[in-house]
Amino acid sequence: MKADPVLNDMLGLFCHWRDSLAQIVHHSLDMRQLYEECIAKVDDSAVSSKFKNLRCAKHRIETFTTPMSRSKLNLSGLMLFAMTLVEVKKGERAGAAAETFLLASSPTVILLAGMIADAASMTLELIRAMDTEDRSNTCMGIPLVMNTTRLCSRERRW
Repeated sequence: MKADPVLNDMLGLFCHWRDSLAQIVHHSLDMRQLYEECIAKVDDSAVSSKFKNLRCAKHRIETFTTPMSRSKLNLSGLMLFAMTLVEVKKGERAGAAAETFLLASSPTVILLAGMIADAASMTLELIRAMDTEDRSNTCMGIPLVMNTTRLCSRERRW
């Protein structure tokens, strides 16, 4: 995927680069089990579900949304997973990838990842709604406009 360089790097870091944590978890049973263990150890997840993976298959549109959303919803678990990888896979590709992720994970990057995840979620909602045959397309933009208005209102300047 080619886009704005910052967006491209964010999607790469969280989802698409061969050495992104999502790809490492997706392609290794051992890494998936370690990720699951790390997720189970943290109590501050934004959701009650304990994710078993980041669901990152490159051929689906959800690939942009799901890993970013799951990273945001259980950030502590993802960070614990990355720190554990740095220790147990030191000198290996997975350890180096985790170290790169941790070094890149500034508060700005984490905030931007959350914003991208939210935007991607709204995009998926719109796509699914437009795919429904019995729905009028004249109303499709209303929820999107309302969400955008709330996000950009004068009371909530970011």
